[in-house]
Amino acid sequence: TADVDAPTVTFDPADGETDVPVDKTISLAFSEAIRKANDNSELDNSNVDGFITLKKNDASGDDILFDATINATKDIISVDPTSDFNSEQRVYVAINDQVVEDDADNAIDLTSAIFTVEDIEPPTITFFPVPAATGVPVATIPTITFNELVRNTDKSAISNINVDALITFKDTDANGADISMDATINAAKTVVTLTPTADFASEKDVFMCVDPVEDEHGNQSIQQCATFKTSDVILPTVTWDPL
Repeated sequence: TADVDAPTVTFDPADGETDVPVDKTISLAFSEAIRKANDNSELDNSNVDGFITLKKNDASGDDILFDATINATKDIISVDPTSDFNSEQRVYVAINDQVVEDDADNAIDLTSAIFTVEDIEPPTITFFPVPAATGVPVATIPTITFNELVRNTDKSAISNINVDALITFKDTDANGADISMDATINAAKTVVTLTPTADFASEKDVFMCVDPVEDEHGNQSIQQCATFKTSDVILPTVTWDPL
């Protein structure tokens, strides 16, 4: 019987795949040899780029630069981006509509896949009060906020019991006296709250640090610190002359 079926395409990474390495070379494997549909001529490394679409996010996204090659048996196209993907980037790849066919003139319809790149970025940290802040109310309760769930670097969960060990909280600077406080972490494991046992002193420099933690992909932060100054809450004194 006549061949009336167009070649099928298998994408690697597959559609919907996640945690794809940032340096991944994309592969399109066809069920049979393919050729150019417009003139039945051979696909080669010099012309195959024009039959592939590679974009950020989806079909309407910005182009991603690449170099495509095809193997000797004309059934595998390799798409090699010119630079690594970004962390957690969505990538759209497609074989364009009706541009390649098998030797029985069965052309392939537009076929595509979207995959998501692995997370390779460490958690980001936001201090409250912000670093170098001045005039901070003496009753302020500082917080350390992460942009994603964090855990200890040994992969254990951070809890209200062990979070204190990650925090440095001192008077003036790293060499100052410890400031008594109780640290807690929220259920989402994204916000550490530092509750001092008493209000800060007037016009006092407060130094706080958080030790390295990691996200669920094992990306570790580095120790980060911040210093802020409390407001002046001491009333002026009056000296009478003469008394």
